[in-house]
Amino acid sequence: MIPNKSQTIITTNNNIDYRPDIDGLRAIAVLSVIIFHINDTLLPGGFVGVDIFFVISGYLISLQIIRNFENNTFSLLDFYRRRVKRIMPLLLFIIFVGLVFSQLFLLPIDAKNTAISAFWAIISFANVYFWFSEDTSYFATPSEEQPFLHLWSLGVEEQFYILWPLLLILILKKDKGRLFLPIVCSIASLSFLFGEFAYEIDRSFTYYMLPSRIGELLIGAVTAYIVFQYKMIRAFLGRYVNTALSTICFAIICSSFFFISKDQTFPGLIAIPPTFSTGLLIFLGHQRSNTVKQLLSLPIFVWIGKLSYSAYLWHWLILAFYRYFYSSITLIDALIVLMSTFILSYFSYTYIEVPFRRSENGFHKVVTNQYLIPSTLISTIVLFSIMTNGYGLRNDRDLFLSEVVDESMEMKHPASFEYVCMPNPIGNMDLIDPRCVLGNNGNEVSKVMLWGDSNSTHYIGMIGSFAQVAKFTFRNIAIGSCPPTLSDLPYLVQPNCIRSKPILNRHITDYDVLIMSASWSTYQQISTNFIVDLKATLNSLVQRKKKVILLGKAPYLESYDRNCYKKAIRLPWLNCENQPYTISDNVIKINETLKQFADSSIHIEYYDFNKYICPTGTCNAYDEQGLPVYRDRSHLAIEASWRIGEKIIQTEGVPFPFSKIDDWLNESEHQ
Repeated sequence: MIPNKSQTIITTNNNIDYRPDIDGLRAIAVLSVIIFHINDTLLPGGFVGVDIFFVISGYLISLQIIRNFENNTFSLLDFYRRRVKRIMPLLLFIIFVGLVFSQLFLLPIDAKNTAISAFWAIISFANVYFWFSEDTSYFATPSEEQPFLHLWSLGVEEQFYILWPLLLILILKKDKGRLFLPIVCSIASLSFLFGEFAYEIDRSFTYYMLPSRIGELLIGAVTAYIVFQYKMIRAFLGRYVNTALSTICFAIICSSFFFISKDQTFPGLIAIPPTFSTGLLIFLGHQRSNTVKQLLSLPIFVWIGKLSYSAYLWHWLILAFYRYFYSSITLIDALIVLMSTFILSYFSYTYIEVPFRRSENGFHKVVTNQYLIPSTLISTIVLFSIMTNGYGLRNDRDLFLSEVVDESMEMKHPASFEYVCMPNPIGNMDLIDPRCVLGNNGNEVSKVMLWGDSNSTHYIGMIGSFAQVAKFTFRNIAIGSCPPTLSDLPYLVQPNCIRSKPILNRHITDYDVLIMSASWSTYQQISTNFIVDLKATLNSLVQRKKKVILLGKAPYLESYDRNCYKKAIRLPWLNCENQPYTISDNVIKINETLKQFADSSIHIEYYDFNKYICPTGTCNAYDEQGLPVYRDRSHLAIEASWRIGEKIIQTEGVPFPFSKIDDWLNESEHQ
């Protein structure tokens, strides 16, 4: 997610061809990314700015290599020397600043993880780190609070810079470059197709890794090749046709910021229109002047474009720490972030980027002074942070630990409770483990199953309270990020889910009553096929005469920070007071869908605990006694679940349909 670090200046035989419109295009791209990161509802597709940067990078780097190759002046060492000069000084400075702030202000575990990600960024593999370490589980730290997450795109570009010069030179040498277009266009096409189909298999890999992104960089490379080959054909297109095509390309790029969203398959085929338009716009601007080129060449756009690398690196670092402290971003906050970003960008561009880029030192001096020495110093900080578990030089470990232990008793992870069964993955023994059975008689073989993902665990206390009074037992089994369906769900690729489903599906029909719970709306957003798969599962269970209770999705507290009180130990200015939340439209809609399923069959019932979780119509993370109701933004605390269950029994007894479970079991025995 970075602008190209090379200047928009290509030097050949001492002639300088500067393209101010490319700096203007960078400005559009970086502004779209910044706005998206501040508030993704303003520009749902603002992240496409990253892909525009990839095209620009591929163009500038490839044009430079092609020109130097044709002039017999290309040097691989000189190429890498330039990359180090233009990338590493500011990158390493940003990493250093981020590490210092993380050691001062972040929770120890977060400071340690930040240090680890910094090391991977230093060696150009930040994207690999965030791919294999991305945590979508219960313990996941919101991604927008990870200071170096944005460096994944730097990893993509740096890996491209390592591989592409070697491949490009080989292609140019083969048959005098006649195979360039067939080879490069084929690789680019395969990349977009890979992104389209791999998205359903491993979204994280598709998003972060080079194979699904190289097509965008190669569009820039193809543009560079065509620009170089057709440089003498100045009137290839007439002025009016050029202006019309440029306007269309610019409109496609801008519209992609509004009509592409993070819920779509991206990168994939949908990435072709904005990236192809970017390449064509660059070509048209090279051929002749046009209205769009003049617009992008305005001083304000050129100025922002020159700062785009700095702005990209600074804006996310500022946002990550801001969100870590305050969770949500207000309009005033957004303005502060923007001002801070461009003020810092101006100084880092003026006093870091430009001076280091002008260095005339040779390869060895540049690599040693601008990369190896500062990287070694930063790696020392990283190692120290890891060895001290993120505490670094802070001397309040004992106070911090005692405060956190006291505050965390109510916020324990469900898996820390012996009776909550969340195996990863599930095994045959988990389905006969007596510890997983709750209710009137824990040793009794239960014919009732609470089945779902991690959302099902936060209902254990409520249903457990009902079971004690209504005289039934139930077994609970939960698999993180794995909804209760009988189908394979190819669009869900959590390894534990894939390994667990065959075992669970063989045994699930042994139960007469199935209580099903999940983060339904999440899976619906991942794939429209989920509702079809859920309906097929319900139909299959009904055909087998099973009773099903569908539990509604609990509200999602979007800006709730479960660690606020922990953070306040070091950041006393934080306001951790209880805040009211409303139930989102997504939750309301999916719960309506579940109700419709229940209305369609006498074998299916629906129950919604939200009237107890949000008794006044608004939801709170803490109850009237100040005890946590939620342990994170989407999961209730287990202790709170028991309290709510007991309160329901005291006020109205065991509610239907749980009051009928014992009768259903008796009916099943006599069938």
